[in-house]
Amino acid sequence: GLGKEEASKLASLSREELLRRCVHFMEENKTLKMGVPKDAKELQQRVKFLEKMLQKSEAERSELISRATIAEEQLQELQRHVRTMTADYQKQIARLQGPRQTSTRGGGGGLLN
Repeated sequence: GLGKEEASKLASLSREELLRRCVHFMEENKTLKMGVPKDAKELQQRVKFLEKMLQKSEAERSELISRATIAEEQLQELQRHVRTMTADYQKQIARLQGPRQTSTRGGGGGLLN
């Protein structure tokens, strides 16, 4: 609503001045309404476009997060597998080298001599 100061200013105006202002505001309102639909329509189209882009981006982000999570899990599994295989190979190498080192030191008939 109007403040006390604004209301008292309007009350002090003549009837003719109030009518003149009213006509001016009506014309200004009409001019604004004529320009608004075009701008509003463009803005609505822009908003719809941006909303669709946002939805697509969010869906893509969600998919990429899922893919990254799966890739991280696969990487961890592969790392565990490599550690296990490396440990197994090291044990096998040590087992195979053990008799040769013993037989070499002993100077006799080891299999791998």
